[in-house]
Amino acid sequence: MIILGGREYGTADQIAAVLTSNARPISAATVRDWGRRAATLGDPLYGLLSRHNVPGQGRGTTLYSLAAAAQVEALTSGSRRVRGKRLDAARGKIAS
Repeated sequence: MIILGGREYGTADQIAAVLTSNARPISAATVRDWGRRAATLGDPLYGLLSRHNVPGQGRGTTLYSLAAAAQVEALTSGSRRVRGKRLDAARGKIAS
């Protein structure tokens, strides 16, 4: 995980590891799918998950915002709780 501009970012694998739970396992493919949906005009998730491509070997590395991914997870699960923690949507952070 890396902090950019006061926000925590990570790869799809890292985000999935943080957000997964026994009740709802989340894979890296799910996080990447959210990223694609967030970039598709007309999708309910449009604009909710920011992603940044860091140049590197091959296609580089895509980083996703942890707070935004937690918000998308809460929206797609129909729950306002993430791994036993409450999502503070107004600040985009996870509260204990």
